[in-house]
Amino acid sequence: MLLRFALNGRAVTVETNPVRRLVDVLRDDFNLYGVKEGCGEGECGACSVLIDGKLALSCILPVGLVHNKAVTTIEGLRVTDRYRLIEDAFIEEGAVQCGFCTPGMVMAAEALLSKNPKPEIDDIREALSGNLCRCTGYNMIVRGVRRASERGAEKGVWAESAPIESGASISIWKNKEKFPRNREDNISGIAYRPFDLEEAKNIRKETGAIPFAGGTDLMVQRKRWDGLVPDFNRPVIFLSHLEDLTTIESDDKETRIGSCCTYTSMLESNLIPGFLKTIASQIASPPIRNIATIGGNICNASPAGDILPALYATRARVILESVKGCRILPVGSFITGPGSTSLKEDEILTRIIIPKDSFSTFFYRKVGTRKANALSKLSFFGLAKTRGDKIEDIRISFGALAPIVVQSTQIEKDIAEKSKGELKKSIPAICGNYSRLIAPIDDQRSTARYRKTVALKLLTRFLEELAGT
Repeated sequence: MLLRFALNGRAVTVETNPVRRLVDVLRDDFNLYGVKEGCGEGECGACSVLIDGKLALSCILPVGLVHNKAVTTIEGLRVTDRYRLIEDAFIEEGAVQCGFCTPGMVMAAEALLSKNPKPEIDDIREALSGNLCRCTGYNMIVRGVRRASERGAEKGVWAESAPIESGASISIWKNKEKFPRNREDNISGIAYRPFDLEEAKNIRKETGAIPFAGGTDLMVQRKRWDGLVPDFNRPVIFLSHLEDLTTIESDDKETRIGSCCTYTSMLESNLIPGFLKTIASQIASPPIRNIATIGGNICNASPAGDILPALYATRARVILESVKGCRILPVGSFITGPGSTSLKEDEILTRIIIPKDSFSTFFYRKVGTRKANALSKLSFFGLAKTRGDKIEDIRISFGALAPIVVQSTQIEKDIAEKSKGELKKSIPAICGNYSRLIAPIDDQRSTARYRKTVALKLLTRFLEELAGT
């Protein structure tokens, strides 16, 4: 398939499989070796590039998603004054040791400083949170970015436009083209890039193609050995470019979020409820949030999905559309098990509906080994509505403790209408009721005992704060 995009300010074309990883295309087809592969799973940041000015991880990004966009690698940045500022600052602060992580760190610094020329230290640490330095030179790297920001601000460098032009003028590629033959295994398939949602629904009906939004989980699930095309045994249909699926709307009753809205776009929108922004800010790292979508998180149906406990607790619903019409289901009914949903072969998840309720208290904790990118060991979400001394409504949900999110509307009803004093006395009994529902397992991330202990402690803390103790 012939793909077109802007690469370091120059229009390029490449004929290749559209689900091939961008890191392989950049290194093998364009000889751009500043893009490294470290983990191959979006965890280390060595493969960082800019897509239309936003940081992204090329090891989990299919090249089909950058069609008609601008891709910038370290080679494209290094010819600019902006790069020289960062380079000099890194050298002066001793921020370069083995050098393997340096290109990714520089790209992360550019992404930050082009948006926020005068960042605080916490801003810098957050911007670099998706990048690993195996030499443990983090403090020097943070100081290097800070020094670059100060010098750039003095010279007005960061006030200038980004150095690489947009790829927006490149013509749109034709949909419904076959993949070229894959020389490694002779698998061929079809990829689609519909022009609108109606065409997407028709393609789903005719082909059953796999809906593909950001792909940050799918590309890891289908990963093969380095350099080999990810193993998609069915056609894929790219959806993230469709405007119908990237809008956010809100009225007095509910917030409606397009399924292809990225977590970054949710954080930037003033229509997203505050509790949802808090959760989105703790999902993975900036380059993942720039690509990953709320719809993808739901459809993956992982027990450790970060957004799911909040969607269960708020009684959120999903809209599923096909050429036959649409269905609206509660998220709790849509997800049927680990990695399993009730999405039909001809349907597309188009919207998530979150009811607006006047909850006065929310409590969220994600417990993981590493804040950026780490899958949750467990998560807890609580909402409460109070009137005076009474608990009017309460919602409680746990993630990563069972095959699906743990929630009990019956226990919630039993808690509602209690006074804060009654709630305080009932906390041991409430924890006992949830203890019987929580059934975690031992796996590579944690032990069942740890998960259950921490989950009940978080529940206790939420209830104690609500009771005013």
